[in-house]
Amino acid sequence: MKYTCISFVALAFQLFSCSAPAEDTQHPADTTQTSDTACFIYAGREDEVFMQLVPAGEGRFRGMLQYDLNYKDRNDGTLEGSLDGDKLVAEYTFRSEGLTSVRQVVFRKEGDTWVEGYGETVEAAGKQTFKDINALKYNTAIRLKPVSCR
Repeated sequence: MKYTCISFVALAFQLFSCSAPAEDTQHPADTTQTSDTACFIYAGREDEVFMQLVPAGEGRFRGMLQYDLNYKDRNDGTLEGSLDGDKLVAEYTFRSEGLTSVRQVVFRKEGDTWVEGYGETVEAAGKQTFKDINALKYNTAIRLKPVSCR
């Protein structure tokens, strides 16, 4: 048990440490940051995805997520979730087209980047969740790279 706790602490430190940014891009993050806040961005030709993660203790995190994808409505909101192995599993509460929605999101750690998982979903109690997290496919074309949080 002690080894598991030490391993988890080491993994959490690696996960949330703010290393040198992968690019000089800075993104306007919310003002509730700590020194452990980590920010990640995908900036394509016409698309952008931004994620901010703040450790919330005992393997949990909170933060924000913003999607600005070409030909789709922009949406942004809050994340609350936990680390499950190499995956961040979170509840994403967001606004789009004037409506507030909740859906589960999963990001898998690949090196120093995060890639988002996609798969079959089900709706229960007004929330979209994945039917089977272990069956997700990952969009490796969109990699969220570490950036400096402001």
